[in-house]
Amino acid sequence: MLHVLLDGDNIQYDTFVSHIKDNVDLRFGSNYIPDVFCQTNIIIKHSSLKTANIRIHCSKTTNKNASDARILVHIGKLLSTSNDCIIVIVSNDKIFEEIADNQRIFLIGYVSSQKRVRLKKTFVLQAMKTLDEQRKLESDNIYLADLYEYLNYTSISILKDYINKFVPEIYIASNDVIYLI
Repeated sequence: MLHVLLDGDNIQYDTFVSHIKDNVDLRFGSNYIPDVFCQTNIIIKHSSLKTANIRIHCSKTTNKNASDARILVHIGKLLSTSNDCIIVIVSNDKIFEEIADNQRIFLIGYVSSQKRVRLKKTFVLQAMKTLDEQRKLESDNIYLADLYEYLNYTSISILKDYINKFVPEIYIASNDVIYLI
């Protein structure tokens, strides 16, 4: 049985669907429901007539690496209950390289073609203004995940903490919609 485990704090679900899913399907088959592990809010962007079948696993805490630990525990459970399962981990975290054997456990990452930037208040504000200008409708929301992908930053939770501490001009709502104030 195929299990695809997505580190949702590291690679967003929509990034998986847009850039990774086809490769997973070609290499391993498409008979799976993705398991998405997260310690922060998971964002699935609205798209007309979109349907998605996923399992969401939320961490008990928001501590660093909480979702990674949850993925590792889940892998242990899968391996202990089945001798013929194939596990595909979708993450950029190096910790999973330790267990990927390319026989039963595979690791697939994703690197955006955009240049990664260091977090600076001016970069974050400029990116937010650019995303705001690119909105088609005034009612379209801008999510923290949009800013994360635009900046090509390493961690959505670190980006959120940075904004909360150092960028008071940006408000992050409880559903991760972001606003310039």
